[in-house]
Amino acid sequence: MCKSKQNLFILTFLFLFLTLFLLTPQSARAYMLYENPQRIIISAPANNYKTSSEQVSILGACDWTQPLYLNGQPLEYTAHGFFSVYVNLQIGENTFTFSQGEQTRSITINRTGGGSGSSGSTGGGFSWDNVKFYENSRWGTVKSNNITHRAQADKSQNLLNALAKGTTSRIIGEYGDYYCLADRTFIYKNNVSLLATENEPSGNRITSLTITPRTAQNCTEVNFKADVNALYKTEIDQNQVRFTLYDSSNACQPVYADNPLFSDIQVQSAGENAVQYIFNLKSGAMVNGYYVEFRDGFIVLGLKQPPVLANAAAGDLTGAVILLDAGHGGNDGGASGPPASAGPLEKNINLVITNYAKDYLESRGATVIMTRTDDTESSLAARVSQILEHKPDLAISIHSNSIAETADYGNIRGLRSYYTYPGAYNAASFITERVSQYTALNQTKPQISNLALTRIENTPALLIENAFISNPADYEMMIQSDYQQKFGEAVGRAAAEYILTLAAGNTADSFAVSTMGQAVSSDPANRPITVYLDGQPLQFDVQPIIQNNATLVPLRVIFEALDAQVVWNNETKDLTANKPAADIRLYLALNSQELQITKAGQTHTATLATPATIVDGRVLVPLRAISEGFGCSVSWEAAERSVVIRTIED
Repeated sequence: MCKSKQNLFILTFLFLFLTLFLLTPQSARAYMLYENPQRIIISAPANNYKTSSEQVSILGACDWTQPLYLNGQPLEYTAHGFFSVYVNLQIGENTFTFSQGEQTRSITINRTGGGSGSSGSTGGGFSWDNVKFYENSRWGTVKSNNITHRAQADKSQNLLNALAKGTTSRIIGEYGDYYCLADRTFIYKNNVSLLATENEPSGNRITSLTITPRTAQNCTEVNFKADVNALYKTEIDQNQVRFTLYDSSNACQPVYADNPLFSDIQVQSAGENAVQYIFNLKSGAMVNGYYVEFRDGFIVLGLKQPPVLANAAAGDLTGAVILLDAGHGGNDGGASGPPASAGPLEKNINLVITNYAKDYLESRGATVIMTRTDDTESSLAARVSQILEHKPDLAISIHSNSIAETADYGNIRGLRSYYTYPGAYNAASFITERVSQYTALNQTKPQISNLALTRIENTPALLIENAFISNPADYEMMIQSDYQQKFGEAVGRAAAEYILTLAAGNTADSFAVSTMGQAVSSDPANRPITVYLDGQPLQFDVQPIIQNNATLVPLRVIFEALDAQVVWNNETKDLTANKPAADIRLYLALNSQELQITKAGQTHTATLATPATIVDGRVLVPLRAISEGFGCSVSWEAAERSVVIRTIED
């Protein structure tokens, strides 16, 4: 073929290809990302997976043009061949064979009936009696930004203010993996660099206090001239900001010019070697976040104010700054769906959705900051640094959800959202409800979680999971371009409406912090208690109750949810629960205030605030003690009257 004819052939081919592409309906183009694999794929669990659970989900994909069979029985799949099946397991090896035409694919799952395993356990929970206090205090410095800070040395989701990089504190003791700081709070040891004796500070004096604007980011900053980047605590409510510095003394008279937030400043002692500054807020003043930074000999307390929008009545977001994070990227693919790497991964779906949200917000006039704009990898620390640097009016991280194999993949789907501090609850609740409304996705109320991208206090920060990538029907929906556009624009629209409400000053309690990290609003006594395990609500036929500040729930529901085998002896009125995979056994008698916990052959006893009891003929057990006995973290969300249980630390 001569060169001119060859070029003509190539041009003709390209013309036909582009014509076909452009005439293809938009909703169908999404499937150009995913071709028929013409084979059986098992994406989860891995072959020879071990579990003590009686059931697990098998997730996969297949040739969507042929019938699929499991052990000879027909199995349904979605339009593009995605399937899951929740199978029963016998003790020992269980083999499941999938077949299509001449092809077969088998997977073996091992159900363990006993033996030892490994699992973290908090035992009977934190006790001050077990804190080892030092005879001579030491000093240490926080290594990184937004470090988790706790009232007790445990894995509770109720967190204190995150600590900034450089925070320097006296260390008065230790408890396992935690140091006890000067204010009798706790931090992981690996987050602290100990100072050499010759570098330990002798004291901290505040020698000046000034207030300056940070106009570009709509913040007001309080600058404390200090000798040491001292340990601090920040508390904010509707009327005042209280800022406490430990191992510090005041040696100055506050000087402040007219400013948009404070009517006056008071200084008082906050106990031995601590000073507290009280900033009374002007009537109508609002705080939309706060931060602490250390700059050139100053401790800087920054207070973020709601955005100022010149044309808010017209829905114009000019003046608002919103940060969007497309979860994962690059070598970090996130979760995989039924076809594993043969189909779009979580990182791909997240980026497309986030770009649609960005386009929508920019069309309304907002300035949008993206943590990534293409398939590149950005560490969690780098993403957090962007939020700390830009101090946006709102930060949203967009992800796709997944769940462990022991859950029923086919029944768990829909929208979820997470936040860490009460200051983000209003934003998380508002945006989640609106996105659910605009997409017709089912939702649960926002959950507290200790996540890097929500453990930020200079703005309302939330993480939203658009649907479950582990659910075949959700995945079928998620890879469609019309869904991706619809969800992304729903996030943008919800965020825009929240910003407009915030700018108008209509969000009551726009930011609230308590020392225990819990919401400060009171509990409606008639609101039912909700229990979440790893983000999923548990269903009870007898409602949980509260006695002596302890939540009690029906015994079988919680033990089965925690993958434990329980035996109730009706004659002796006691129970024994075993979790073989973790080598943990619990023993509890009715009306006894002792819970025996045996792990790896070692037994200790935890004291219960409220013993197990019988209500309406049902045995109710203390939820926190049982969950922590099996190594879970447990937190109480007072404003929503909900208990949040997590089996794994974030």
